[in-house]
Amino acid sequence: MQTAARTPLCSFLSGTYDGKRRRCPTNNTNGSISIIATNNTDGTIRIIPTNNTNGNINIIATINTDSTIKIIATNNINGTISIIPHNNTNGTINIITINNADGTISIIATNNIDGTISIIATNNNDGTISILPTNKTNGTISIIPTNISDGTIRIIRTNNTDGNIKIIPSNNTNGTISIIPTNNIDGTISIIITDNTYGTISIIPTNNTDGTISFIPTNNTNGTINIIPTNKTDCTINIIPTNNIDGTISIIPSNNTDGTISIIPTNNTNGTIWIVATNNTDGTISIIATRRCLGEETPSASVVKKRRGQGKASPR
Repeated sequence: MQTAARTPLCSFLSGTYDGKRRRCPTNNTNGSISIIATNNTDGTIRIIPTNNTNGNINIIATINTDSTIKIIATNNINGTISIIPHNNTNGTINIITINNADGTISIIATNNIDGTISIIATNNNDGTISILPTNKTNGTISIIPTNISDGTIRIIRTNNTDGNIKIIPSNNTNGTISIIPTNNIDGTISIIITDNTYGTISIIPTNNTDGTISFIPTNNTNGTINIIPTNKTDCTINIIPTNNIDGTISIIPSNNTDGTISIIPTNNTNGTIWIVATNNTDGTISIIATRRCLGEETPSASVVKKRRGQGKASPR
């Protein structure tokens, strides 16, 4: 007697089962789950585990064209979740985790062309989240965590051409957030954070040509915010915090050619703000503070413009 094929659990979690490759384990303890696809064209690959404890979850795709790769994990405890695609063309790669405790989440993409890569983590406690793409052309890379406690979030990429790189966390407590691109050409790099408490946020690009780099934090309490570019040509660097309390905000560029560098805080209480430029050629450097909140001092603004020399704006 022939039995009917069983419909996977993920048909109830993510739509009607359509025969595409999926894994839907409830508990993965000290185990490994992997999907190794050579060519994935117009297809969907998904892993949807409920609990991943000390286990490994991997999707390794050689070629991903016009398709979707997803890992949706409810709890990731001391486990590893990774997506390693070789080529991603017009495709979507997502890791969506609810709880990440002492775990590692990573996407390692060689080529991302017109595609979207994202990690959306609700809670990241003592864990590491990283996206390490080699080449990104006209694509979008984003990490959107809700809470980061003592965790690390990194985007380390070699080339960013006409693309967007974003980290958008709600709360960063004692955590480290960094974007380290080698080349940023006509691209946008941004970190948009609601609260930064005792955390470190940094963007360290080697070459930034005609691109935009920006930090937009709401509250920076006892935290450190840094932008340290090596070469910046015809682009804009901005830090726009609402409140800077006992924190440090700094922009330290080596070369600034025909570019704009600005720090625009609304409130700066017992904090340090500085711009240290080695070479500033035909560029504009400014610190515009609405309120410094240091007793009797009144709102102040300073604009410094240097040509062919060393420019430095002192701490405000």
